[in-house]
Amino acid sequence: MNLLSKSTCHKPSPYRPNEPWTLQQALIYTIGMFIDKSITVNEWTTELDPMYSTLSALKRNKMVHYAIYDCFAATCLIRPITLYWTFQQVTKINILDSFQALPLSSRPNDGNNYDDEITVNQCIKITLNNDMLYEEISNGDNELSKALPPRDNDLRVNNHSMVDDDKNNDQSDWIVTSWLSFEKKVALDSFSMDPRFTDEAKVFAQLITSLQSSSNAVTPESLRTFFEDLCAKANEKLIGTFNGNLQEKHVMTNSADIPINVHTPANANKDKLVVYFHGGAWIYGSRRTHQTIVNLLADATKSIWISVEYRLGPEYKYPIWYNDACDVTQYIMENKESFGVDRTAKVGVAGDSAGAMISASVCQTVKDIDFQILVYGWYDFTCATPSFKEFTNQQYFIAPEMIDWCIKNAFNDGFDINDSRISVFRNTSLEKLPQTLLIVAELDPFRDDSYTYKELLDKAGVKNKLVLIKGVLHRFFPLPGVYPKACAQAIDAIREFMASIS
Repeated sequence: MNLLSKSTCHKPSPYRPNEPWTLQQALIYTIGMFIDKSITVNEWTTELDPMYSTLSALKRNKMVHYAIYDCFAATCLIRPITLYWTFQQVTKINILDSFQALPLSSRPNDGNNYDDEITVNQCIKITLNNDMLYEEISNGDNELSKALPPRDNDLRVNNHSMVDDDKNNDQSDWIVTSWLSFEKKVALDSFSMDPRFTDEAKVFAQLITSLQSSSNAVTPESLRTFFEDLCAKANEKLIGTFNGNLQEKHVMTNSADIPINVHTPANANKDKLVVYFHGGAWIYGSRRTHQTIVNLLADATKSIWISVEYRLGPEYKYPIWYNDACDVTQYIMENKESFGVDRTAKVGVAGDSAGAMISASVCQTVKDIDFQILVYGWYDFTCATPSFKEFTNQQYFIAPEMIDWCIKNAFNDGFDINDSRISVFRNTSLEKLPQTLLIVAELDPFRDDSYTYKELLDKAGVKNKLVLIKGVLHRFFPLPGVYPKACAQAIDAIREFMASIS
């Protein structure tokens, strides 16, 4: 048996529910429960059994070591156990050999022997078979305690058991809430992260963690607030850097007054105009959350970009937001000179995530669109591509339950997943579509939708290009303050694509 051996867990994996863990994952999870700045050895041993509150510090420390071993055994080795907390067992297990003693300077000078102590805010190195599994609990400035699971009864060793007996737990709601960071914290230490994460992706994960809320309610309103805060915090250093003019206007459609922002860069060319639809699962996001990235796009391409505040679910479910997008695009195309471009200017649509799906759908309905720029869009509601199965882990921040929750809030019950207006794979007239740029995030459940769409466009003879941004997650695009390199790569691709259009 080695570190990559698989075994079923008593405790459901917080990273991959209902899937086997490797021994390494189980050990990391077990150890992680004990390494928390707010937990002391005394507290742990007292919680395990109050009678041990009278033990010496050294014996209490050894009890914690044994608790770690037994949690690991119960979690990983499927060992049904009855814990007999005897020091004979502690000495036989020799678990202490797996811990590197702390430096002398870190130990209190009170006469006790702390050679084996697991303390707070200290550097701990845990090794197994000479493989370094964990290294980095350094000081009060570290972020680990923010990322570890909370100290609630279903995640701590209580009454000598790691088994969660709450059979009535609604795992779907738990995961949705966990992803939104409103109830439970997502574990985001270096061992849970996909090794393909770029440094920028890791910063993004830390930022998500730092913005967690204590609210138990998951609502569209709370998600909107969370995303507004995320984008504001991520892009705060880029606010006010746009070299151009930003003007709000309104488009009166048959059913609503739709606000738009017109981003006009200095020395703007008059030969192209782009209509942009923000992402946010048709539930959240706004012109404000995407203002920074649209500013950068306008400045880089020296073209006018118009950001649309289409209405959102659940207040306005499909097809309302879809109709808003079509109506606004049609109006802009018919009145493009009033937005500062020539009568012969090329007009394209663009968007990220849900906005990319909207853009692709608009191209099927509104005639004479000249190009489309689609950033990690979702193009087929059957969710049949391999990437939907590959990226179910919470570290990617889009659990399947979250996708279902968004659909529930954006669409009416019983909507047709084969409707070609929303599942663009079902379009039987792809040859009529304009030239297309597809930008893809590598670590994204929706990744393979873009590859499949490219194949369909190739077969239909539609000129297209796909650019893969490696090591990044879904939602990177509106966060250039956190993803400067990834966004620069995407913006360069967009600039080159638009320059090729004549």
